Amino acid sequence: MGSKRTRASVTSLAATLLVSAIATSLLSCTATRGRWSEGWYSEQLSLKGSGHTQRMELRYQPGEPGNSWIKSPSAASDIAYYNEAMGATMYADSSCAGRYEDAPLVVLLNHLLFGFTEVEVKAEYEKELSGRAALTREASARLDGVPIEVAATVTKNGPCVFDLVFVGTPGSLEIAHEQHQTFLSGLIVEYQP
Repeated sequence: MGSKRTRASVTSLAATLLVSAIATSLLSCTATRGRWSEGWYSEQLSLKGSGHTQRMELRYQPGEPGNSWIKSPSAASDIAYYNEAMGATMYADSSCAGRYEDAPLVVLLNHLLFGFTEVEVKAEYEKELSGRAALTREASARLDGVPIEVAATVTKNGPCVFDLVFVGTPGSLEIAHEQHQTFLSGLIVEYQP
């Protein structure tokens, strides 16, 4: 009995460490384009239209998930939080102007889940984030063979698409449900000349 518990604990710890490493790796694949300052991510945008270029500043922030979530300064997404006890990461990323893809939300959501295998959808729902329609899919899956839980949300606002993603060990999404919903529903998007 004791060896089964020990094996389960070791397996759980190994999965937590692997999910943390994978999430950190995913978040550090590309360099961020803007900056984080005074609680906001901001980025200068140049929108090319018919014969002219419009410049504006994107400013946005998701909701603060709580004290148990540490802001990740090295993440390549726009904004990322990590919870060591849960082995979970929540992050937000924007794709604007030339990187903006004007596809239906379901297509954009499918793109977010590329790379995951054995995806078993647990829930899919629509809600409004920052005054715009958003689509969320919660699922269990495997990432590089490791079992994980993922909740991927996508919304379009102005010239940008926003991805808000939770990745964690099995069971972590249920534990972090309230913090995840705060992260999503607190999304504020602003554009300034």
